[in-house]
Amino acid sequence: MVRVLVIDDEPSVLQSAKLLLGSAGYSVIVASNLAQGLREAKGSRFDILWTDKNIGRHRGLVPLLDYMESEKVGVPVVISSGEDGWQAVKELYCHAFHRKGGYRMLTVIEEVLAQQPTPDKPIMYN
Repeated sequence: MVRVLVIDDEPSVLQSAKLLLGSAGYSVIVASNLAQGLREAKGSRFDILWTDKNIGRHRGLVPLLDYMESEKVGVPVVISSGEDGWQAVKELYCHAFHRKGGYRMLTVIEEVLAQQPTPDKPIMYN
């Protein structure tokens, strides 16, 4: 079973992820803040990470993404944001960018897992 770690500070996004991805057969781990997300990333096995770019007051995923890159966790990272795609992620370690209000979460996850993009050539879903 594919395990998805979803980090977002909006409860509705976490609820939707659990319902949508769970009904599609995915195992979903959720975290509502960056500290919890980092703990889950270090302590759980997962196959893909979906995270909001601007989590609460932290306004930055640097500790989490640094961990993912330095430890060679080796799972795709999807960053979701309401900001413009390339500007939002060009400095960040990620495999795909999802603009909120655009493509559906399930579609993005399925495509990223199938296509296996790299951080130097991320997929942009605007």
